[in-house]
Formats: sequence, C-alpha cells, structure tokens
Amino acid sequence: MPFLVTSMIFENKDRSYLGYQDYFESDFEFYDRTSNPEFSIVRQMINNWAQSYPEKDLISIRQRIKNEFSAVFYELIIYTIFKKLGFSLEPHPNLNDTDTKPDFFATKNDFELFIEAKITSEYKKSNQIETSIYQSLTKIRNSGFMLLIESLELKNGKQPPLKKIRQTIEKELNKLDPDGLGSDLDKYPKLKYSDQSIEIEIIPCPKKPDYRKSNEFVSIESYPIQTRWGGSTSTFKRAIFKKSGKYKDLGKPLIIALNFISPWGMYENEIIDALFGSFKTTFNFRNNEAYHFRLKDAVFNGPNGPQCTRISGVIITSVNPFNLHNTNILLYHNPYAKYPIKLDSLLIPQKFVAENGILTFNDGLSIDEILKK
Repeated sequence: MPFLVTSMIFENKDRSYLGYQDYFESDFEFYDRTSNPEFSIVRQMINNWAQSYPEKDLISIRQRIKNEFSAVFYELIIYTIFKKLGFSLEPHPNLNDTDTKPDFFATKNDFELFIEAKITSEYKKSNQIETSIYQSLTKIRNSGFMLLIESLELKNGKQPPLKKIRQTIEKELNKLDPDGLGSDLDKYPKLKYSDQSIEIEIIPCPKKPDYRKSNEFVSIESYPIQTRWGGSTSTFKRAIFKKSGKYKDLGKPLIIALNFISPWGMYENEIIDALFGSFKTTFNFRNNEAYHFRLKDAVFNGPNGPQCTRISGVIITSVNPFNLHNTNILLYHNPYAKYPIKLDSLLIPQKFVAENGILTFNDGLSIDEILKK
C-alpha cells in the first residue's frame, strides 16, 4: 500500500550522508538526512505507524517530532501496540471541566481506558560550558577522525579558552595518520589540554574510509562516562507522581506507560521498590529468624496507606528504534486501584498482587510479537 503524502513523517527523498550525528543535531534531523540502511528501516517503520494515526492528530505529530523525537516515537509505539491488540484509540480526548488531555482514550468491546505515555531519562544534560566546548571541538577540520571524550573536568566554573583548546587539539590531531593507528583502541594516543579552568583528555579514533568523504570536520562519538550514587527508584517515583497529579477522577482505568532510558540499565527490583515499597529485612536474634517487609514509601502505598488509586497500572518499557525485537513490556497492576484492570483485558505480560499477597507474573505477548500481528 503506497504512503499517502499527508501521512508521512519522513519524506521519500535522496539521502547521501553516511557520517555520524553531530552533537547539536536533533535526532529527527539526523534520521532524516542519513543514508545508513538501518535508519532507512526506522524511517519506514515510523511512516508505517503513522498511516493508521488519525490525520487531524498527525499534524501535531509531524510538528512535534522534529524537536521531541523520543517522546513522539514513544507515543507512536504505544498507539501502535494497543492498535494491534485490537483497540480503537482517540489521541488527546477532550475531558469535561479541564483542559488537560491524556495521550489516548482506548476502547475494545466494553473495555475503556485512558493511557498516558511518558519518557524519563537518567542521561545527564550537558551544562552550558560543556556544550560550548563540544560545539567548538566539532569545528576542527579533519575528516579522518572522530573524537572520544575520555574525561572533562571544569575546575573553577569559568568559561575556558575555546579557541586555544580547539587549536591545541587540532594541531596534535593533524600530526596523526588515521590509517596508521591500527585497531587497538588501548594503544591510541591521548590528546590533552589543561589550564586553570579545564582539563580535558581526548582519544582520536579513525573514521572508516567511506565516512571520511561525507564530512570534512571531526565528529564526537562518545562523551565522559557518567557516575552516580544509588539506583533508579526515585526516578521512577518522580515520573509517575508527576503524571498522576495531572488528572482528577476520570471515571475509567488510567494506565501510565513509562519508557525508561538510562546509561545504567533498568532493574526490576528498583521498579518494584518504587511501585510497592522499599524491600527491607530485619533479624530477630532471639529466635534467629529473618523478617521481610516493604516500607510504605511507594507510588501505590505511601505513609498514610494506599495512594494514587486513580492509576490502574503502570506499563514499564525501555524501547528505542533499534531494540523493538528484543525488549520487554510489562504492566504492573495497582492493587488499590479504584478502577482495576482484568488480566484478560490486555494480552501483554503483567504483574499483580495475588490474594496471598505475592506479586505474581502473568505471561503475554512481547513487543516484537505484537508488532508482527
């Protein structure tokens, strides 16, 4: 079936760029100009999803995706998943007595629910000084290398001399032959610059020969490794609480679909702690027995007991355009929901609190299986 021009997110046009994404280039801009085959597959996939999206709402999608690629991509995949599960969906339905609109109103036979889609990311955003440094480095004229930023330390919070940094790194880089460094990254030289305001260390990595023709400037391939203390439990809580506070009683089930993006991965014990309470163990030395329990510090159960009862469940995913074939989707039921969802209403994997108080798994279709329907 040919695409209707009005339903296309990405135009059918000639693309020749084989290089890497620029630091200041939006995801949409890069996806739209690259000719790499894997991105062509993503463009076609998104255009396919858009074909079934209501035309009046697609206008907004086409506008927003240029600056909110990840958020709009997630809305499209949630729409597509429920569509393939047999639901009819209305994007951004009007509600009485409020201007706030959930992302979708979904219906299937007698089952009706609202869906709110959200992405939350633990990737650190560069501050203004870091951004100016990276922007300056991408002006180095050398088509043979991409840069791996090994470390960056801002010593006093003042703006470092960008031109001097760039000229120093460029001078050292131009002494290197991209074809003479071999393939052992550990043996690559490190380019350094240091003064009273900054210390930066960069590893020059040769571009593949085909990529050298497409851009006469260096590209930045990676940035300093991020570190953190603690886990992601608080990130989950903040994201869900923020969404739960948007709506009054909708009179029907509400599912929050949360796409979690993190350099440290996603761990189910942190999700369960966020939704049901932090897991604790105490030990009674009198009888040598351990007691396990959960604190009342969760989304579904707070210090004063059950809360967020308007949320019927939370869908957790960690999807991106390239992992749909092997990533998971899981719906966690709120045991205190005012409008509970029956297990057989959705054919996706689910976890619920059984009558014995045990969190129980109910199997279902994977994202890959749903998209192939």
